[in-house]
Amino acid sequence: MRAESIVKIGCLTAVVLSVAIGYGIWQGIQNFDTGPLANRYEEMLEQHVVPHILDSWEPLNAPEANVVVDSITNRLLATLPKPSYEYRFHLVNETQVNALTLPGGHIVIFSGLLCEADGPEQVAAVLAHELGHAEQKHVITRTLAETGISLTLAILMGQDSRLGYEISRQMISSFFSREQEAEADTWGFQTLAKAGVHPKAHADFFRKVKNMRQGADVPEWLSTHPNDDARIAAADRYLLPKYFIQQPFDSISWNVMRKSICK
Repeated sequence: MRAESIVKIGCLTAVVLSVAIGYGIWQGIQNFDTGPLANRYEEMLEQHVVPHILDSWEPLNAPEANVVVDSITNRLLATLPKPSYEYRFHLVNETQVNALTLPGGHIVIFSGLLCEADGPEQVAAVLAHELGHAEQKHVITRTLAETGISLTLAILMGQDSRLGYEISRQMISSFFSREQEAEADTWGFQTLAKAGVHPKAHADFFRKVKNMRQGADVPEWLSTHPNDDARIAAADRYLLPKYFIQQPFDSISWNVMRKSICK
């Protein structure tokens, strides 16, 4: 066999293998519960990408804030019989009104969110939404779609970990589709109701940030979570289950926290 033919066959084989592996990854993402490649992909993202993102911000060292966030997240997580992750919530010292869902069950909470929200119920609404993204695997499907098969294969095959910087940049600057946002909203409404928090807190928070649009500085949360009247209306018209009993959060802890971290 001529050398040129061998090279052509080798190149064709490489292309076929790449397509096959890429298809396998996609199928793993589409059927996440039975997709070992998808699980491996998320593990690699957590290893190579999440640290780069977390290093972008200064941790918020405020025991008062930890008390409030723990009270909110513990109640939300108690509604999940089988959570997909061992969730870790990272408080960071950043004035942006924002919260981020990252691979592996990491959720970043900006101090600006705690200071701009009108109460712990509104923070609970935002975090329920973020948990919805995590539980429905939106982070993985979005990242795969935006980074493409080439970077995905590089991460899976353990190549240069500096690729994590590129993926982390894309992950921070991009946003979920409207369909994913709607799915996370619905999931969040259901979780709030189970946790004794009225979903109207979601609508109230959106109204607040919508009013902030009129200012010179548009909150970062708005760019990553597109806001519209339809989403506010969806929260307002959500039908509460018959078992719903509203359970207020500790207002004293909330006020102590605000005085401690909000300037």
